[in-house]
Parts: sequence; C-alpha cells; structure tokens
Amino acid sequence: MTELDCPHCRLEIHGYLDNELDAGAALAVHRHLNGCQACQDYCINMRRTKQLVRDGVQQHQAPRQLRNDILAQIKQREAATGRPSFAALFGQLFAYRTNAVTTFASLAALVIAIVIIALPRSHDDQLGDEIVSEHVRSLLAQRNIDVVSSDRHTVKPWFSGKLDFAPPVYDLKEQGFPLLGGRLDYLQAQPAAALVYEQNKHIIDLFIQPVTASGSKLPPNLKLRGYQLVSWQQDGLQFIAIADMDKEGLTAFSAAFRSAAAGQ
Repeated sequence: MTELDCPHCRLEIHGYLDNELDAGAALAVHRHLNGCQACQDYCINMRRTKQLVRDGVQQHQAPRQLRNDILAQIKQREAATGRPSFAALFGQLFAYRTNAVTTFASLAALVIAIVIIALPRSHDDQLGDEIVSEHVRSLLAQRNIDVVSSDRHTVKPWFSGKLDFAPPVYDLKEQGFPLLGGRLDYLQAQPAAALVYEQNKHIIDLFIQPVTASGSKLPPNLKLRGYQLVSWQQDGLQFIAIADMDKEGLTAFSAAFRSAAAGQ
C-alpha cells in the first residue's frame, strides 16, 4: 500500500500527532500505524519537521508588566460586560471601529493577549499529555495488552522484530506488582514498548523508549490530568510509568522495577 492509497489521510495523522483526535479515532490511527510502514515513515517525518520548526523559531518573552497590564484590562472588560474575556476584547474592537487609533490599539491588545496566554507548550509538556492520552485510550478501548502473559520469557521475546531495542521485562509479583503483559505503542511518533502491571486493580503502564539527544524528558514525579507519572533513565533507555494511584505507590513500583534491573 502506497501513501496515496492509504485510507488514513494526512489530516488524521496530523490530528494524531497533535493529540486532537478522540479515543476511538486515535485508536484507529494507532492500529493502522502498526501495519503501515508508509504511514509510520510519514508520521516520523512530520514529527521531525514539527521539531525543526519549533527549534528554529526565535521566541521573545514579553515584559512582566505588559502581561499584567493586559490581563488586568481583560478582567476589567469581562467584569463590565459579563462576557468572556476575548469576546469582551472583540466587543471593544468593533464598538470603537470608527476610531482608527482605538481600533488599532484594541487589535494589538487582542493579539498580544492571545500570544501571551496561549504560549506554545514545551516538548516535555507534550510528552506528558501524550503519555496520559495513550494510557487513557488503552483503558477506554480495552486494548491495553497485545501479548497477555505473566511470564517475562513470553513477553520479552514478543517485542523482538517489532522494536529496534530490547526492553527489559520483569515479573514483580513478589513485590506486589504482577505482570499482565505488554503491547506495542507510539510516543512522539516513535515505537515504544508498553509493559502492563497491576496493583489492587490499578493498571500501571510502563512506557520504554531509547534516550535520544533531542528527545523530551519528564521530571521524576509528575501529576497530570489526575494521573501520577514517574520517570527515570537507565542503560540508555527512558522509562515512564503512569497509573491512577498515589505518588508513593507508583514510586514503589519504579523502585521495584529498578531493583530487579540492578539484580540482573
């Protein structure tokens, strides 16, 4: 199948890369990527292009006082009109459209407000959102496991040929985190291993990818959209665990996994 023949148009792939699809549509693209090399290549190239554009754009931070003044004006206009902030700015813009100077000033304030408030998200923020989205999609679609097994000697070989690295796999049942299986996933348009564990009916996804010089890196502990994330790097690989459990529980999981890795 060539790229032009692919039923998943580029718009869908762009939506997938930008986390703009709903769970069902994202899952359909995700499954398609598993079997379409042309779309995988296109996805990787688009991710690299987006990265180059972000890295090449020079950003300037507005003075703090300017930001404060704009936000204060927005709040004042919203309070006076009872309308949303940007609607209030548009109202001011067209209410004084006969005055060219006022119109220009209002338009400038609107543009600056949008630029300041809607600042581009960092690569790390995007990675965190992507991790949460992939975790939620797998749970909603009930497709959180491709290879179902508690035997590490079954799960680890399953990734052979699907990834260009060998993810470490350990059964942590004795530590309270039994292995359920694994699946192939994608993070930042790159293939990743996802190991699935459980503790007291809490599903833990552990994403594993090689560390790259241009790759994003999350803080060791992060709570995002109600989910706890713990990340670390070891032996040239990046590990990111996510679950709907408290920080202590997920930290205990990461400690158990790293201890098992150190014992090999």
